Amino acid sequence: RMKGASLHEELMPYGRTIPYKERKNDILRMKSLGFNALRTSHYSHDEDLMNIADELGMLILEEIPVYWLCDFKNPETFRVAAKMAKSLIERDFNHPSVVWWSVGNEIPVERPIVSRFIKRLMEWVRKFDDTRIVTYVSMKLFSDLTRRHADVATINYYFGWYVASPKLISLMLDVMRTPAFNKPWIYTEFGAGAKYGFHDDWKQQTKYSEERQLYVLDHSIRTFNSKDYLAGWFIW
Repeated sequence: RMKGASLHEELMPYGRTIPYKERKNDILRMKSLGFNALRTSHYSHDEDLMNIADELGMLILEEIPVYWLCDFKNPETFRVAAKMAKSLIERDFNHPSVVWWSVGNEIPVERPIVSRFIKRLMEWVRKFDDTRIVTYVSMKLFSDLTRRHADVATINYYFGWYVASPKLISLMLDVMRTPAFNKPWIYTEFGAGAKYGFHDDWKQQTKYSEERQLYVLDHSIRTFNSKDYLAGWFIW
């Protein structure tokens, strides 16, 4: 089971020009927490990251920046996305740490034109590398039928933070899995925010308290680890 976090290529005070040593320290910290994978959100990161992951033994989930509001009707959008995917594969296909290619994040795949776009883009990626996982990241609980065409089904959803309670995760996962029951699932984003040092009574579950954050993460991870079909989870 893959266990890890999503990683933005931003670190104060360096911005995106992160020194090699700081990138390495970041991965060492993740490994110290028991993580074995990370997701580059939502664009290609500097190749130093892959070199370090190869050295230290950390799996990498790579992604291109195809988002919610892209003009999916425009042929130029597909051309650019296809070029980004091809360039990423050509750069990183020799890195053993890289285990998947994602062609988008939280895209509106319930729309037929977007579904066709994503299925076509996944097939394009498989032409260049059919040895790794090819997928996209979804945020649709029940309206996503496109995930049946991906190698791994995914979901971003923040139970206990943006909506409802983490106690709903188990039921929702079992129900949404029905159209794609014959493949592994990965929970690609979940979590809760907290202000460092802000504490409140455990029973109050005050938003932005460290106790509320801990509750959401703890219950979520316990639920994920109880599901045989869930192949991984990534904290946001």
